Amino acid sequence: MEQYKFIKIDNLEDIKKLVNIASSIEEGDVIVSKGALKINAKSVLGLLSLNLANGVKITYPCNQELELFLQSFEF
Repeated sequence: MEQYKFIKIDNLEDIKKLVNIASSIEEGDVIVSKGALKINAKSVLGLLSLNLANGVKITYPCNQELELFLQSFEF
């Protein structure tokens, strides 16, 4: 079952941590979207192109580590 949150991240280290967590998830894709653009969260360059500091939607499979990480970036 997929879940989603709206998040804002403005720190490069946190973006790298998101990429690492997304890369470790094998049972589905973590997708970050803004408008019509959809980027796989395994791509640092893709995430930087979306400007996460302005807010994006993230859709992900059920994963406790990712859920805990995203809590501090919700808005």
